[in-house]
Amino acid sequence: MEYIEEVLAKCKKDDKSTVVGTILAGVFFFGMFPIVIIFFNGSKLLGLMLFLGAFFMPIIGFLLGTKLGKILFNLKKVKFNKTKLYKKLAKKGYLNDFIDTINKEINNENTIKYYDENGHGLLITETWFVFIDSLYPKFVKTSEKLK
Repeated sequence: MEYIEEVLAKCKKDDKSTVVGTILAGVFFFGMFPIVIIFFNGSKLLGLMLFLGAFFMPIIGFLLGTKLGKILFNLKKVKFNKTKLYKKLAKKGYLNDFIDTINKEINNENTIKYYDENGHGLLITETWFVFIDSLYPKFVKTSEKLK
């Protein structure tokens, strides 16, 4: 389960940093208007500065917010029993079978483990095909997929 917990931690960290980036983009967007109006009131550049500020300030805020979010939320692992994947497995009645077979098959040479820089992962064992995501995890028994 350690591999799944690590991938989910990266995914949650990215989700939280995106939220911080979105909040800062909004703050920069709405905070830019009074500043530009105060400094460029009565100037011919007021319209241009409002346009440029409305375009560039949210971008700067989002990029700054995502960097800040990655620093603030330094998750190493999440607990597997508190994830959506765990809840979905328990709801379908596959939980014990999943945990037992994954723990046995995780280190096999035929097991495929992949995750990208965004924290979305893929785990394919002899028994399971699992798409690892904090919001929309998917799993299928390979025996059911072959049918």
